[in-house]
Amino acid sequence: MVGAAFSGYLLGSVPTAYFLGRWLKGIDIRLVGSRNMGSLNVFRILGPFWGIMTFLIDAGKGVLAVALARWSNWSDWGIVLAGLMAVAGHNWPLFLGFRGGKGAATSLGVIAATAPHPELAVFLGVIITIYLVTRNISFGLGVAFIVLPLLNMHLARSRELVMLSWALVVMMTIRLGTSIREVREAACGSFRRFLKYTIYGVPKELRH
Repeated sequence: MVGAAFSGYLLGSVPTAYFLGRWLKGIDIRLVGSRNMGSLNVFRILGPFWGIMTFLIDAGKGVLAVALARWSNWSDWGIVLAGLMAVAGHNWPLFLGFRGGKGAATSLGVIAATAPHPELAVFLGVIITIYLVTRNISFGLGVAFIVLPLLNMHLARSRELVMLSWALVVMMTIRLGTSIREVREAACGSFRRFLKYTIYGVPKELRH
């Protein structure tokens, strides 16, 4: 279990967006745009190609952590721990003073490597559907991450899968604290505006 945690965390700690920002433009991606060390910020700052590459690499960290755990014949709990620690490594990377991204892409990689096909299809379907309606990928991800553990419970999946999916929700919520605060401040106490900005995103002119 210690080996699963250590290997997953080290994999997750590789700061893809940070390296690309330094290499391509000599910038700290955590200080520009949305200040998030994730693929969407890279997409906006460095361009679509690098944004997609960042997403694939960050998702790959989650997939690889789970694959290595299985290759090492760790228990199901060891596989879950490796995946969660990969996300933790991305969110709080050892190499950047524990200041990383929000873990969406790495979490998607973990889910893709562990979720049964029906759940994975529903998960991706929720993201795509909500994005097409709202044009807010963050809201689509948030809803999909909540739907997944509920679906796992409804289908009586293993305790390991249920705990993994709920743990990913908790980790995502912790890292979304800044975004939630931005929505609350932009809403200025109006629940209607808070709901609107949560679903459709905060207008550019109101962002800090």
